[in-house]
Amino acid sequence: MRLPARVPVSLLTASLLAAAPGSARATEWHVRAETRLTADRWQGTVPEPVDRLDVRPRLYLGAWDLEGDGDKTQRFSFVTDLEIAADFGPTELERRATQDRRALFDLYQAHLRWRERLPAGVTTDLRVGRHLLVDALAPVGLDALDGATFRLGFPFVTVEGSGGLAVRREWNGLGPDVFAPDGTELPTEPAYVVGAAVESANLEVLQSRLAWRRQFEASDAVQREELGAAVEVMPVPEVSLAAGTRYDLMYRWTSELYAEASYGDADLWRMELAWRWERPTFGADSIWNAFSVEPWHDFTVRGRLTPGLWHFVADAGARRFDAGPTDAQVPGAEAVGATVPEGAGTTGLERHPIAWDGGARVTRWLDELGDLHVGVEGRVGFGYGGQRHYGDVFTQVPLTPTSGLAPLFLTGRLGAVQFDDAQQSNLKGVSGWAVVGTRWQVSETAHFEVLAEGHSSRFTPFRSRVFARATLEEWL
Repeated sequence: MRLPARVPVSLLTASLLAAAPGSARATEWHVRAETRLTADRWQGTVPEPVDRLDVRPRLYLGAWDLEGDGDKTQRFSFVTDLEIAADFGPTELERRATQDRRALFDLYQAHLRWRERLPAGVTTDLRVGRHLLVDALAPVGLDALDGATFRLGFPFVTVEGSGGLAVRREWNGLGPDVFAPDGTELPTEPAYVVGAAVESANLEVLQSRLAWRRQFEASDAVQREELGAAVEVMPVPEVSLAAGTRYDLMYRWTSELYAEASYGDADLWRMELAWRWERPTFGADSIWNAFSVEPWHDFTVRGRLTPGLWHFVADAGARRFDAGPTDAQVPGAEAVGATVPEGAGTTGLERHPIAWDGGARVTRWLDELGDLHVGVEGRVGFGYGGQRHYGDVFTQVPLTPTSGLAPLFLTGRLGAVQFDDAQQSNLKGVSGWAVVGTRWQVSETAHFEVLAEGHSSRFTPFRSRVFARATLEEWL
């Protein structure tokens, strides 16, 4: 296979550094190799079944303390995490009709890192290459860029600055695509990312972070620009209070608010209350911006009780959708002087439909280690979206094929879900599934897993899937 022409410099630099003569003498290495094999067979809108054979080798390689002088005030490291996905199931004709290449490269990380402790409790932290950013701004909790992030830490606060190129497969040939804004067409032109953040440090009762990030192209066309904040207060070990917000600077509106509170003994019981309000946002060039955006409120209460070998979890919640007024404008319409005809900005639903949901899960551990357990879970839903009834049973049983070897775990799950929506009676029906798997921890560094599952409903033919994974991990 041929690597893409535009490989991030960080990957090449890390490779050269790893191969440097004598560097391994003072280096602590962490190697993790994982290979996943997935075989799918399903039937879609055409009579012929679709076969898929997906092979995904993934290699994680890390090295720390390359200086090797024993001075822990300085720490030099690098990390690479590369996955190669190849689907050998479709025929060559089917592959050409659906995609350009059979193999795709996903480079999750490839960066060098330098950390140094200065006098008076000041620290510096520099990362160069493809690396992850974690804060309230990321659409999936994580964001990534090919560039540099510099952190300057003081006794109680840390400031951060980032700059580089956005992760875009269509530009440099290396994914993943998960970091792209929703609905973005992933153009072949590069996009630039700049950001800044301030967060608390070394405080047991308070964790907080304020961050800003902007993603734009060379023409200064902004894809995403947001300001976000998150804070968690833990006055005593039994109490946790958290809140956060995300503000969209392009459309000048709040896109997310949340508040959470929990109380209890972490080892025995815990009660949680949560509220979240979200207005869906998309990339600036997404076609979904032409439709009305309907915010929603989510209220949840959850409880957990773990007396001895029993484990109880129950939750209930309600989600309220704000359909909006009948003369709502699409985003950006006011800026260009355009209006939307009356009734075009809504879905025709009632103004504030509510979907209710609740469920419980009970697990019984049959040994002290938790290797052998059985459980049952059930959920019900009603209101907006119709009735939804779900239930399943699950178990894990350890088997020892030969005395002295690690046990082979047998897992199983059997369940079904029933839908009944009065507004869409054609969707009424039951879907069921069965899952059987084995898991074997051969040694501390080797792990194997095989999983087979089947699904059937009155809407689709029987579908089956086989999943196998081998993981090897070692410190050198």
